[in-house]
Amino acid sequence: MKRNAPIRNALASALRAAAFAAAFSSGLSAGQERAAIAPTPVCAAPFAPAIARAHANANANISGVYNASAFPSARVFASAAPIEPEHARAPMPTFAPASPAAQISASANVSAPVCAFASAALPAAIPTAIPAAAALPKAERKAQKGDIGMLDAFVLGLVEGITEFLPISSTGHLILANSFLGLDSQEPLLTPEGKSLKNSSGEAYTMKRAADAYAIIIQFGAILAVALLYRNSVLQMLMGFAGRSKDGLKLAANLFVAFLPAAIAGVMLHGFIESNLFGVRPVIAALAVGALLMFAAQKFYDARAADKSRAYPRMEDMSAGQALLVGMLQCVAMWPGTSRSMMTILGGYAAGLRPAEAAKFSFLLGLVTLTAASFFKIFKDGEAIVKTISITPLAFGLVVAFVSSALSVSWLVRFLTRRGLAPFAWYRLALAAALCALLYLGYLK
Repeated sequence: MKRNAPIRNALASALRAAAFAAAFSSGLSAGQERAAIAPTPVCAAPFAPAIARAHANANANISGVYNASAFPSARVFASAAPIEPEHARAPMPTFAPASPAAQISASANVSAPVCAFASAALPAAIPTAIPAAAALPKAERKAQKGDIGMLDAFVLGLVEGITEFLPISSTGHLILANSFLGLDSQEPLLTPEGKSLKNSSGEAYTMKRAADAYAIIIQFGAILAVALLYRNSVLQMLMGFAGRSKDGLKLAANLFVAFLPAAIAGVMLHGFIESNLFGVRPVIAALAVGALLMFAAQKFYDARAADKSRAYPRMEDMSAGQALLVGMLQCVAMWPGTSRSMMTILGGYAAGLRPAEAAKFSFLLGLVTLTAASFFKIFKDGEAIVKTISITPLAFGLVVAFVSSALSVSWLVRFLTRRGLAPFAWYRLALAAALCALLYLGYLK
């Protein structure tokens, strides 16, 4: 039997690890976590260096229950209350944060009999911990993050770059990406000192707000891509301001008129939109309604295009009223899931522009609108953003957004000329249906 002792010890260690993994990955509530681990203090003395590194690197709260609002995220269980060897009293984990040194010291003083007690008691907790975790809805089991990592930056940058100028809603796709990546927690983020982070308006800063701000800031990558691709138009407008290009001045004036409605409405409605419409359900509704609108707009354009004698104006030739109509339609796109690109392209259709010309005006208007939105977000939440988002993931997301935007913009102009808006409308309907199914099954919330 002695020869089998190492095997038994290894199995016991594996079972203990499985119990903790189940508790962590399942997103147990605090009460369920206590129930699963209450009779089981952690023999933390051998792991004190690792715990110290976790404090140094991640500002984690070493306590009885992982604090999901701390950032960067580190999941560490440790008992802060030593148990007497004779087990005369029940172990009570400490749930209030203490200093790292005090907590490591308390964990290191757990006696050898306590470790033996943990080895015996922990496997017994597995049959209750795992079924309790499995019974939770999938959306509640999803681990929430406290920081944006490099993989998150790559996904969000790619989604932003591909969808920003396609008529399928970049904001809606980013909200969905945040949900799938676990970046939509509403728990207040804390500083390393344990204080709640607040933005310039005094509102508590959450991981969801940080991810939404990140998405708006990496729009700079998409902005630079459009500025590079349409540098001739940008240069023409600059020459117009210098009095050397009449068409450039007219184009700049049309863009300014089209931008004004969004500038006014954005400042007035920013708080309401961010608090009430940045969610999965509003995105689903906007995707479906937008698809129906696109079908109707494409039918209208096809009927008008049947008249071969019809003349199509340039975007420089639009009247101030037509430019204002495009701007008012852009305001509708403040509802996440609607798509700024879609509404401005439809505005170009209404103004009589060809699809390629309507897309080009939409891109240039986005250059102005997205720049203003990004600077507004930096002004409003800049201090909180600096404290919650590392510079490396931010820079990486900008680069990914730049490259993917350049590719998607070049492709869209050619695609609209050949196929029109209908394929994007079908995509929106399919995505809305898939999201409804995921919502019903509990994968989204």
